Amino acid sequence: MQDMLPLRSLLRDYRCRVPRNSTAPWFTLTVFLLGVSPAWSDNQCPPRYSPADADDALYISVSAWQAMQAQRRLIERCPTLAADFAWATFFSGPATQQAVAESANNAALATSVEARDQLRLVRVAHVLLGASQDFSVSAAVRRLRREFHRQPVIYRDKALALSNRLAEFLPRVSIDGRRGLALPAHPGYYLLAGEQGRPELVFSAATPQREQSSGAVFFINAQARRVRVWPQAGVQQWQVGRLYSQYRMGDAWCTATALTRRWLITAAHCLFEPRSPARRAHSVVFYPARDGAPNPEIPAVAAWTLDHKHAQLLAGDLAAYAGSDVALVQLALPITGQFIGAPLAALSTNDAAVEIVSYPSASSSGGLWLSRCQTSPRSEVGGDLALVGLDCLNQPGQSGAMLREGMKAVGVLSANVSSEGIAATSIAAVFSQALIDDIALIRQGSKPRSMNWQRLQF
Repeated sequence: MQDMLPLRSLLRDYRCRVPRNSTAPWFTLTVFLLGVSPAWSDNQCPPRYSPADADDALYISVSAWQAMQAQRRLIERCPTLAADFAWATFFSGPATQQAVAESANNAALATSVEARDQLRLVRVAHVLLGASQDFSVSAAVRRLRREFHRQPVIYRDKALALSNRLAEFLPRVSIDGRRGLALPAHPGYYLLAGEQGRPELVFSAATPQREQSSGAVFFINAQARRVRVWPQAGVQQWQVGRLYSQYRMGDAWCTATALTRRWLITAAHCLFEPRSPARRAHSVVFYPARDGAPNPEIPAVAAWTLDHKHAQLLAGDLAAYAGSDVALVQLALPITGQFIGAPLAALSTNDAAVEIVSYPSASSSGGLWLSRCQTSPRSEVGGDLALVGLDCLNQPGQSGAMLREGMKAVGVLSANVSSEGIAATSIAAVFSQALIDDIALIRQGSKPRSMNWQRLQF
């Protein structure tokens, strides 16, 4: 039996199903309140289509969206269906004022307690965007920030996703060096990134500086600059996955990115035991991501690594180590399904803005995360590639992830480095044209020419 709803909700729901000229006696309503519904088999409400709050999903699937379209006629009498349309229009539709208005109109039909709770995040967006006056702007931000403290952490991830979705509708600004969003519907108010990277409501009479940046504005924390990525976000993405290596004395997880359906690029150190450079992995398996979940495993048959200098790392020569920390991995079977390979290129400048799509070991539900970082040249340069530092800190599991400048892969995330009195930062090896040429030859089955490579078999 469904949970009992408040009497007012039931009366309203009943009135919408009984013709105005009906002379149905009072006992008919009484029977309905006790749980016996009138027969309307052709108009029964469908189950919820949008992901449950704690589900590791954000978007309504294509098949569910098609089923919803066929039931749109029921939207005025089915609060959950109205909530589904409000959710889908906001998160998956175009970033236009018309879409906001449509989402808010659908939300107004989501009158049940369950449907209103289902839309607690989307209703916050409606208020901030000026499409609803259900509560004040300060109450909207308080509701949003409460989600960051709920458990499990998927609630935080979805609150962050909504915060960054707002950036598609609102002007990007900075005030006193803090990036954020202007709220034109609430003059003088701004949603700025706080010390931890989360949204904070600020009132300011200062004239903001317009920002021309793109991508995420708010992050899990300011140091990592990390935000959850859902593969169906509508943004073109490469095929990224987890790389699992087994050694004689243990195992490890890294991130790898597909260049083609049969070739991956990752960090060379992912193929060797952490404390023994002579002991390479005896088994390597790739788990490509698709729609937020991994595909069945694909074993690797071979790999090409630069002259791996793990011994230099153990001896403290970080430059030589990170400057050779790149590997190509050949898969036994091709990656199936929709595919976008990563094209290689040289970094445009030593102080470029880059993105890293990867699998940190601490990420919730094993999902992909996006980090936005700024590169800076390193004084020590060694090995076969130049080194850059990153102003965002990374975690185990992210090793081997690509640095992306626009839609070009420009480097491989290698390691974190710290020294006495200086906070840890990350470093990455960036591609030279000679390395890019060698990689092309290896993929063609030819011998590389410019650098010292070794071939491994699994």
